[in-house]
Amino acid sequence: MTTAYEARIGSKYNGWRDAAEIARDVRADLKAASKAGAIPADVKVSVRCEKYAGGQSVKVRLSGWERIRIWDIGSQGWKMTEEAQAVESLVEGIRESYNRDASDAMTDYFEVVYYGTTNWDY
Repeated sequence: MTTAYEARIGSKYNGWRDAAEIARDVRADLKAASKAGAIPADVKVSVRCEKYAGGQSVKVRLSGWERIRIWDIGSQGWKMTEEAQAVESLVEGIRESYNRDASDAMTDYFEVVYYGTTNWDY
């Protein structure tokens, strides 16, 4: 399918694949990142996939840290700590490396291989 929108293509994207296959590869990459020390040893990572009418998703949940290590209250309210942001950004980058996204929310046009989320549980 061709689109008039600029597609964001992940470095490991190699065509449309089932979410279960992508989740398996994301798990392997996250395990390697943990082993290499890029993800702290006390961070637990869970990867789940869902399939539904109109699409599929890959969801990553991070846990193992106390709330105070993830969220900090500052003069402008609650914000994520730099340490938690760095971990979340790394994990999100790994998850999105398998995706292709040619969506344009401004015109209500959505074209992705999968929808993805990365969130902290505390």
